[in-house]
Amino acid sequence: MALFRLEQDPRPPSIRALTTNVYRLRVGRYRVIYEVDDEAQEVLVGRIERRQERTYRDWQELF
Repeated sequence: MALFRLEQDPRPPSIRALTTNVYRLRVGRYRVIYEVDDEAQEVLVGRIERRQERTYRDWQELF
């Protein structure tokens, strides 16, 4: 599963940066918005949602 692969490589080539340390991962029709905390060595998933017009709305409030 794509989420488990983020444990080994939180910044794979297929991602798009939304801002510093916040990324979007495309998994088929779904989008995963997540934050990487390098200091704590954590990946915090903020949203998993099917791609829609509102998918990226208010993502700044997730973290």
